[in-house]
Amino acid sequence: MTRLLKRLIEKVQKDKDVGKHFPAPNDVKRRKSLYNPNSPNRPSRKPGQHLKSILLDDPSENIITNSNIYDRHKRLPPRVNLPNKAQVRAGDLDGPREMTEQERQWWTNPYLRMASSSVRICTYTDQLLPSDLLIRLASLRLPTSSPSASSNAALVPDGIQHPKFTVPRSGRASYVLCSRAAVDGMISGKKYRRYIREPINVGSRLADQIGHLLRLRVLQEIDLLADQLRAGLSGPTTTLIRKLSCEEWESVNSTSVIPLKNAVAILNLPPVEETPITGERVQPSMSASPPLTEERVTGTDETPLPPLSTLISVSSDFRSSPSGKALLPSQLLPTARVPLYNGLTAFPYASQRAALYDLLLELLTLEHGRTNRWMPRRSITDSDRLINPGDSHAFLLCADSQNVKRGDMAAVAIALWRLRMFEGGGWIDSENIWSLGTNRDMQRLL
Repeated sequence: MTRLLKRLIEKVQKDKDVGKHFPAPNDVKRRKSLYNPNSPNRPSRKPGQHLKSILLDDPSENIITNSNIYDRHKRLPPRVNLPNKAQVRAGDLDGPREMTEQERQWWTNPYLRMASSSVRICTYTDQLLPSDLLIRLASLRLPTSSPSASSNAALVPDGIQHPKFTVPRSGRASYVLCSRAAVDGMISGKKYRRYIREPINVGSRLADQIGHLLRLRVLQEIDLLADQLRAGLSGPTTTLIRKLSCEEWESVNSTSVIPLKNAVAILNLPPVEETPITGERVQPSMSASPPLTEERVTGTDETPLPPLSTLISVSSDFRSSPSGKALLPSQLLPTARVPLYNGLTAFPYASQRAALYDLLLELLTLEHGRTNRWMPRRSITDSDRLINPGDSHAFLLCADSQNVKRGDMAAVAIALWRLRMFEGGGWIDSENIWSLGTNRDMQRLL
């Protein structure tokens, strides 16, 4: 103890003249990208190609002691719209860049974006799948009544809502196929315990909560799209959203063909009727909690509900060559198809359906006044609805390399497709599979 006190006194006397406050650290900004176009090529490790031991090479270029200089790094992802005053940060070798025409065309393809998402393992099927085809489930610690009580955790969906509306939880999580049947099978088989070892509670309405959040994600994407249109670019570009006329709607129903190449989805959504008891309009809701007192729309044996979605062709399928020549590669591919969603079945709660209808009408209003670059946000009134007598209840959603600079309609199409997958579309009675095998099969190949 005496020696410690002696050393402490010497330290205090030494730092006596030093200021009370420590100097502020230098604000060194971290590089956004580690990409280096001038990185050297990785030399060989074979002893026969070296005149002396590899360890005796120049330390600054030694592949053993300084191997990080040979690492290859990706470039920063391009942006759809690049600001006019975008500059490269000091010390960075990879600056911001704008998407090319081809890259914008890829970005507007919702299926390509889903397939290129990060790969995760499904706990129910043990398959490696893109994360956009899965549902992320995380553990949430709930508050306890007393400090001595054991920790209480619950399995909740995570990352379904848009990050601008809620922050995703970090930590250990599991993934399951974006299917109601897969979620129910995972709960009954308790396969989530493979990745979450602590005692955890699973709610009986977990699948219903996931379905509600998937519908909420559709509303959030449309709300963000309205913000993009309000503050985005103006000019003569292709239309993002419009209503089909009655003639076009009858033609789609009779031929199952929509002759528009940039169409990504059709949403048939009639206006929400007034409450029969009070005679008032249903109040729109974007709550993250499922409604407890509101009744779902259900069909009967005489008048069943239409299917949630059906696929219609973009153009007629002609496989024969009139001149007898060989078919082109584009003619050998299957024709593109567009999902047609029935709003009454996809959104069974009237409050969510009313919010969806108001958001779509707001998009129509902004699309009508897109020549004005800055438009103040206002409530939807009867004068703003822009509904023509010859229009149907079907909304046509379009996305291509031109209108993506004004708004990301492909994100809305992805949110609708994930809802379709969760309710059974694309998984049942389908000959196509999304994976080459299970994780164990991949390990055998590797």
